[in-house]
Amino acid sequence: MAENNVAVIFAGQEYVDGNDRAASFFRRQGFTELRREDGDVAGWPQTVWMIHRTQVVEPEGRTRR
Repeated sequence: MAENNVAVIFAGQEYVDGNDRAASFFRRQGFTELRREDGDVAGWPQTVWMIHRTQVVEPEGRTRR
């Protein structure tokens, strides 16, 4: 049995905590929360980092360079 060449691609995006429209958009697109970072200045909202994992399968006989 031949093995498939598989590449896993991660896409990252960020938005500012409190931006509910951005949070909802990224969740609908399949992103999940990766981490949060405090704002640069005390009292500023956190930055929310989102990540999306995509798996790409290459056709048989092709190699990724």
